[in-house]
Amino acid sequence: MSNIKVCARARPPLQGEDKNFALEVESGSEASIRIKRDGEPKCFFSRVWGVNSTQEEIFDAVGAPAVNDVLEGFNATIFVYGQTGTGKTFTLGCTKSGLEGIQPRAINALFKKKEALQGVKDITLTVEYIQLYRDAILDLLDVTKDKLNIRTSPEGEPTIEGNTITTVDTAAQFHNLVKQGDKNRTTANTRLNSSSSRSHSCLITTVCCKPKDGTPPVRGRLYLIDLAGSERVSKSGATGEAYKEAVSINKSLTVLGTCVYGLVNGEKHIPYRDSKLTRMLQHCLSGNGRTTVVITIHPAAEHASETSCTLKFGERAMKVQAQMTIGDYRDKSDNIKIKLSRQQEAYTSQIANLTAYQKLLAATQERCQGLKRQIDDSETQISVEVDTMRDKLQKEHQTTLETYELQLRAQEAKVKKEIESLREANKNKLASAEQRQKEEQELIAAATESFKLDQDERLETVRRKGEEIRSQAAVEEPDEERIKTELESCRKEVADLKFKIRDCTPSKYAGLSIAQLRSKAAKLRGQRVSLSGKVRDLTYVRDDQMQTSALRAAGLSDGESDMSATASSDSSARQAPSVSSESSSLLGDDDSSSSSSSSSDSDGSNGKKGVTFDADNEKNARSLQNPFVDDRKEEEELFRTIEARHLKEAIRKEAALQELIEQILQYLEYGCHVWRVTPTEVQKQFIYLERARSLLFVCKLDADGKTPLRREFTEIVTFKDIKDVMLGQYSDDFVKHVGTEPPPTRDTPKGTTEPEVTTETLKQFFYKSMSIKVRKSKYLDIVACTETDFEAWVVALHRITTIDPQWGKPLDIAHCEGYDALTPEERELCSENHLTPKRLQVAKESLLTKDRLYATLYDLRTLSDCDLLHSQKIFTFFTKQGWVEKHVAWMLKGQKSSMLQPGAHLS
Repeated sequence: MSNIKVCARARPPLQGEDKNFALEVESGSEASIRIKRDGEPKCFFSRVWGVNSTQEEIFDAVGAPAVNDVLEGFNATIFVYGQTGTGKTFTLGCTKSGLEGIQPRAINALFKKKEALQGVKDITLTVEYIQLYRDAILDLLDVTKDKLNIRTSPEGEPTIEGNTITTVDTAAQFHNLVKQGDKNRTTANTRLNSSSSRSHSCLITTVCCKPKDGTPPVRGRLYLIDLAGSERVSKSGATGEAYKEAVSINKSLTVLGTCVYGLVNGEKHIPYRDSKLTRMLQHCLSGNGRTTVVITIHPAAEHASETSCTLKFGERAMKVQAQMTIGDYRDKSDNIKIKLSRQQEAYTSQIANLTAYQKLLAATQERCQGLKRQIDDSETQISVEVDTMRDKLQKEHQTTLETYELQLRAQEAKVKKEIESLREANKNKLASAEQRQKEEQELIAAATESFKLDQDERLETVRRKGEEIRSQAAVEEPDEERIKTELESCRKEVADLKFKIRDCTPSKYAGLSIAQLRSKAAKLRGQRVSLSGKVRDLTYVRDDQMQTSALRAAGLSDGESDMSATASSDSSARQAPSVSSESSSLLGDDDSSSSSSSSSDSDGSNGKKGVTFDADNEKNARSLQNPFVDDRKEEEELFRTIEARHLKEAIRKEAALQELIEQILQYLEYGCHVWRVTPTEVQKQFIYLERARSLLFVCKLDADGKTPLRREFTEIVTFKDIKDVMLGQYSDDFVKHVGTEPPPTRDTPKGTTEPEVTTETLKQFFYKSMSIKVRKSKYLDIVACTETDFEAWVVALHRITTIDPQWGKPLDIAHCEGYDALTPEERELCSENHLTPKRLQVAKESLLTKDRLYATLYDLRTLSDCDLLHSQKIFTFFTKQGWVEKHVAWMLKGQKSSMLQPGAHLS
């Protein structure tokens, strides 16, 4: 057995095409092709031809051996494979003069062999020419014959049933038949090839050789197959029928590749019958005769992916085992002879080189002997010259040294004289400088001594003052027992003073619970309302009597009196609200009652003569008011005490909440780890706030994934550019990874170990995900590592940007526990804010059933186990339902004031 022979040919670029080759072609003994792309290996084949190859050398390597095998009674198959527009038809069937392909050259070679063997053998040639178009077999020599079937002959070879078989006697007749068939072949114009073949063609030539010496005849077949090129519709631009043709071509070539892959891997079943192309090539691939595959490729870089697929097909085809023919044995024999000849030539060359080397060695040795003698003579001469030169140099050196010493002594004497003359000239200046330096040193020493004495005196003064302060500050240790006794005595005095203020009578409401006090207060309010009505009625009676007396004193008639009465009644009706307001103030304060009575007296005194005031009515009003004044004061005093205590506690909690929010912002200034979601991956990074809180930074982590690299930023966001904050996984990048299915249930068991955040587990972290919209279509998608970090970023973004974070879509809570017990408004609240009914019920039970006057976000967050965002939403809902009233309280403390706003927004 032998492998299928695979050859590769690179098509030269045409006019107007890119000449920047993307291939490295080695057509020598290595015979390899490599695509110039990172990671691409070399592909090795039987033969490789570059862009400068000729048709003649390709026929000599592929066509001539096939013709010889056919004449000796064996089958030979040559088919070309490659992308459309890479020169398959040119390589196989070109008929231009001087550029003939394998097919016309093989026809000429067959008839030349026939003429050469005319006296020895009778050779008969028959021709069949078919095409495989859209998986249907058509006869190219008779277009009326279509949809032919493939049958298997008794010899096991596939035959076409019903096709035209023509006997040819001359090469010209053969060429005319081929030309006729080519006209009937289907082609189309595409972007990649103006005459692209849309079908697989097969030219079958049967050669019968009958020797004249009486030996049995032999028969061989030559299959020349031009496969249609594989193509990508996006590049070829095929539409309509051309598109359907491309689909059929690619399908048949895919089946061919599958069969080759199965043969290489030794699979038991090879799907030859999946396509009529593989059914027709079954005998070639299964090992019956010589099979040669010529793959054609495009050298341009834009076709690198298609070239890679073609090269991989060729590599797999080389591994298919086929039955060896005489031609294969002849090829191997020729290869062995060529190798042997090359080895003999190399051996002869080595012997010649060895002889030349021996001669050169002898000549070199003789020359070395002569050079050695020359060296010896030169050494003797050089030694004499060196001795002479050494003596000469020593004499010159001694002379130079003596001359230098004389010059040095003369120069030293000269310099000494100049120094002496300079000293004599500057003698007075040196003396004055030395005197000035001495005086400065004495002044510095005196100043230093004075500074030391001054510092010593100051130190002594400070030490004395310290001792005096210590002696004055020494006091006896406090007597704790005595202080406790005095404190207890003060408490008793305060209690006695309180009893004196209350007329030495304790409150009758002491010891009652808050609920009982509230019930008592409601009862007293009802009594007060009833008494206010009675007082108002008595006041109306008093006003009517005063009005009647005034009219009578004026001497008006009955008609006028009726009109005045009507006006009086209208006036009293208009004055009723002010009277009600006064009566309520009367019930609330004794001072206002005295002022009211005084004003009434003044009105009575200013009337006409004869107008009187009903003193009994005023007396009755006062008697109705007085019994409840003390009770109401005690009630209000008690309520103010309870309210102050609750208010103080609420202020403390609100301050704690504000401090918590500030701590959150400080924590985020340092930063925390998050998972950054991009269109292709989920990567762990680090996010933090700028200290001025105007920028948000996202940076990379080191190789361990722990330490942030604060200078390698992946994103910098300005808070003023943030347009929206969307909670959950609703952005395009999130949807690309998790899809559009509903989110998981929010309530997960505490202590559950969560997996690492990846593209597969991303959906489990829905309630720790958010998308920050920076510009129109740009989002910063992150997943917090913990729920605490998620709450912190929601609070920070809301506080800095004043944008209310919202969930992207409502949550379906119809299946959640407690859904039926909710009102429509409560269901809408839970759905829009992704809040389960169970959590809302806990919030209602924990906040609304407690005995409290004030509540803050701190209370709701602590009692209901909700984060600040959901606590704020629930508080707003309670306010709309009328269950909570929003108040603002001011508590004065020195020169400062603090504000409590229960249920206020986070900002």
